[in-house]
Amino acid sequence: MKTFNLFICLFMFSQIMVYSQDKIIKKDGETVEVKIELIDQITIKYKNFNNLSGPDYIIDKSEVQRIEYENGSTETFEIFSGVKKLSKAELKDSIVKLINAHAFYRRSYTHRYIANFEEDFLRLRLQDKKGNLSFRTILYDLSNVYEFHDISKRIDKAYLNIFLRTSKDPKNKKWKGEKLVIRMDNSKAAEALLEFLKEYNSILPISP
Repeated sequence: MKTFNLFICLFMFSQIMVYSQDKIIKKDGETVEVKIELIDQITIKYKNFNNLSGPDYIIDKSEVQRIEYENGSTETFEIFSGVKKLSKAELKDSIVKLINAHAFYRRSYTHRYIANFEEDFLRLRLQDKKGNLSFRTILYDLSNVYEFHDISKRIDKAYLNIFLRTSKDPKNKKWKGEKLVIRMDNSKAAEALLEFLKEYNSILPISP
């Protein structure tokens, strides 16, 4: 009897497991069983359901028809079609979300950037893998950008290089020109972030 009850429990558990994965349905008809990790403006980050302790994978939303979630709900996507259609508040929100999801310190993936806006200034802080925030924090004046460089692409990463005014103490107007280098975990996110930053720069009056 105990053996029978154990068999029933294992069977029911296996049935739950079968239906506890998310599904990505691609536009080419392929279905991938996954666990969704993150969805941002342009990409979907996920783990293969058969290897949840394995690496993260990233796919463009433009390749996806829909996602069927484990709870039975379904999501389709409208792909971002132009930064010029976004308001100032939407641009800020898009910049922050892309940085917080994909941006790292230029020398390693052990420290990621955490972003927020203070009025029109972008503040960046570093966060380690344990979630500890660095005391080092810098404001970036996106109204005073000297130069946006093209994306520098690598096999598994991309770099943004921007020359602009920065300050650790903007209240005392101690600004200086500096190069900001952001390491992104994929080129699509880097390209989108660069476009958002350029558009945000274009709508701001130049700070004194």
